[in-house]
Amino acid sequence: SMIGEYQTEMYARGSAQAELYPSDIDKFLVPILPDDIQQFIGELVQESLIAEFESKQLLELAKKRVEDFIEGACL
Repeated sequence: SMIGEYQTEMYARGSAQAELYPSDIDKFLVPILPDDIQQFIGELVQESLIAEFESKQLLELAKKRVEDFIEGACL
């Protein structure tokens, strides 16, 4: 978010590679959202984790099928 970026820039130290220290992160302002919005965000995160897991499974299955196809074609 823009606010998060602003706070990061405000507390970052160093020029070549900026660093944030835990004591600086403690100063960040974080809004506390209503319960229904927190619940909605939690559900979105869960759905995305499930989708990520399923996509990894599909990728592995596709890789195996391609390998099997290549091995079958070489025989």
